Amino acid sequence: MQIFPCNRSISFFSAMKKPPKLSVSREDCLRAENEVLKLKLELEHGMREFGSALAPELENAWLKNICEFEKHARNAKKIKLYDFLGRPPVSQWSTLAEKQVTDELEKLMTIMAQNHISTPVHPPPRRADDLPLSYRRTLHYGNR
Repeated sequence: MQIFPCNRSISFFSAMKKPPKLSVSREDCLRAENEVLKLKLELEHGMREFGSALAPELENAWLKNICEFEKHARNAKKIKLYDFLGRPPVSQWSTLAEKQVTDELEKLMTIMAQNHISTPVHPPPRRADDLPLSYRRTLHYGNR
């Protein structure tokens, strides 16, 4: 028993002379690629959706730059700030008195600025426990 008793097969396109040509503009292709790049960044790096006023071509270049940056960041060698700064002679933060914290912080910020690293601290801390974590970690390794 045949479910579809047909002696010949007819396809949708057999009745047409030529299949229709789809015309997709370069801008439409870029928009589609941008959506794929956004999804990739969201899945791989947690990027949130954003509204963009950029032209599709500029947005595409921007998204590709972000992908490239994330690739390099993922493969970058990890190094402690203290080691990057050349293991400068700084006092351990646990040994600092309240009045020494500001002086030691200024010394550390000068060393960081000489190495093109900027981390603003506002207001200036009065105790070692008030320091941002990056500074506390650097001072933790000092004079060992």
